[in-house]
Amino acid sequence: MAKPVQKRTLETRARLIGAAEALIGKAGYEALRVEDVVLMAGVAKGTFFAHFKDKDALMDLLIGREIDACLDAIGKRPPPESIDELVETLGPLLRVMGSERYVFDVVIRYSGAAAIEEIGVIGAKELYRSLGTNLEAMALSVREMKNVAMGLLSGEDAEEAGFYFDYVIGALS
Repeated sequence: MAKPVQKRTLETRARLIGAAEALIGKAGYEALRVEDVVLMAGVAKGTFFAHFKDKDALMDLLIGREIDACLDAIGKRPPPESIDELVETLGPLLRVMGSERYVFDVVIRYSGAAAIEEIGVIGAKELYRSLGTNLEAMALSVREMKNVAMGLLSGEDAEEAGFYFDYVIGALS
């Protein structure tokens, strides 16, 4: 039988998360350092690692929360009936996904793009077909997401993101 989590443990974790959110708000995800988080939270560095395997685990949690909030908002909207409505609906999500290179890398890591590499383009297409996915509509949606993302990213980040979008579009076409 698992022991119930102590209130103090939950409060410490909340302080760590709150400190990380505040630091990210000031300097972004890429600038986040564990040392700064523990200093702001008023805990020892070992305490951080008692709550999170590493910095990436904390970052994944925070980025996941942001993406979940966007997806929840999308879920409350009626289905888009035009490309303009689709872009408006997906805009907040795409802004989060394209806000920083680190965030985009996390999204790619968990998005299934890695799965396409593992099971191949044919396997991915068969997976989507088995789920009843309209591949043509999905490719169109990804193409529109690429257009929006390219407007949010700059230079090298846009070039690299464009490659991933093109790869997924090609896989779906």
